[in-house]
Amino acid sequence: MTDLWEELRLTGFLSPQCREKIARKYGKRGEKAMKLVEEGKIRRYNDFFVVKGTKEDHIVESDFCTCRDFQRRGAVCAHILAINIASAISSFVEIDQWYQDIYRET
Repeated sequence: MTDLWEELRLTGFLSPQCREKIARKYGKRGEKAMKLVEEGKIRRYNDFFVVKGTKEDHIVESDFCTCRDFQRRGAVCAHILAINIASAISSFVEIDQWYQDIYRET
């Protein structure tokens, strides 16, 4: 039996079975994560993954996110889940630039 992430890598997309597993395991955070991936909100820069939010970007590195949900709970947030999903199915925008350089310019 393959785990969820392996199943995503093997299928290469969010199959109905994977969607159900994510929703069942992660609830609203899982639903939000899938929506972020489907809306193309995931960016991979040379230094970080970034999830484009409605009000601000959220930087994700390994199992850390800059969002308030992660900062309060210290547990997996929708942004980390979205990065995991997007990475498994190669569904992100690749940007050959350093995010921290962009951040310094603003």
